[in-house]
Amino acid sequence: MPLDLVRLRQASAVRTRKYTVKLLTPMFSHGWQEEVEDNNGKSRMHPVTDETRAPSLRGVLRFWWRAAIAEDNVGALLRCESLLFGGTAGDNGESGCKSPVTVRIKPLQERTPIPLRPHRDATRVIAISQRRDMVIELVQTNSRVPEDYYHNLMTLFFCLGSMGQRARRGTGAIQWTGFNWASPVDFQTSLRTSLTGLGLESDFVFSDEQGTGKVVERKHVHRYTRPRLLRVWLGKAYRDAEAARIAISAAASACNPRGGGQQYLGQAEESKLNRSRLASPLWCTVRKVGRSYHPVISELDNMYLGTNQETAYLRARDGFLGRLGVTGI
Repeated sequence: MPLDLVRLRQASAVRTRKYTVKLLTPMFSHGWQEEVEDNNGKSRMHPVTDETRAPSLRGVLRFWWRAAIAEDNVGALLRCESLLFGGTAGDNGESGCKSPVTVRIKPLQERTPIPLRPHRDATRVIAISQRRDMVIELVQTNSRVPEDYYHNLMTLFFCLGSMGQRARRGTGAIQWTGFNWASPVDFQTSLRTSLTGLGLESDFVFSDEQGTGKVVERKHVHRYTRPRLLRVWLGKAYRDAEAARIAISAAASACNPRGGGQQYLGQAEESKLNRSRLASPLWCTVRKVGRSYHPVISELDNMYLGTNQETAYLRARDGFLGRLGVTGI
């Protein structure tokens, strides 16, 4: 495993870091909700306000750490995760431990109604509008974790991640002010640096492409027992971040149509073929590169996708990528 548990306990770095990020697309990160009745007389939970929450960010960081890490043993994974983020699974049968890091976010609240699906201006929900600044602070409270490990995890999130409802469809996209990418090559360099800092560079092959297309691919691809980062693509340039979000939403609608059949790019409702909700294997966000805005698409392994469904999924995936201008799929 790239992250040595002994080193975790013996490392001596204690740091406080602040990150200023700009919200590129609306963030639907809801706090308290109230029960309201819709036009059909059904009761639904409706958010009272939209707000930034530190627990949400902690959850997203844990998600991307699990997706990136090269550990197949579930027990070892849980022990390592507990040392990094706190939890009930201690090492060698010991009790759980408190997280070495505290996450803080400068609160943002807003009540602006914004379409969840912007390509057809439907389902307006209150959200935090784009172009707002957000300050994230990480305070490392003891010395178990190696110096800069959390920083590299944060920069991985700043390359690939997003926050809030429909975060896989381009909402909640953020740009760290520490990243001033002039070209796609700069984006790839930052991603490589993040994975290297996490001890994972040898697990991935980086593309020689100089523009849009495949950025990185995991070397050994097989079916995992949890979401694992497999590939990352960079889509074509758009004039602004909202235009990129609209394109992502339209591509998802076209390539993952509703109507009772299997939705291979994410499914919120039961179908005849699938009796449970299915998260999209494609996490799509937006990043500014040069003067333009590009979709960044990360493919995650989906253990619920059967072998007999692989061809249909790849057809839907490639159609989605093609609509966003991805080459070299």
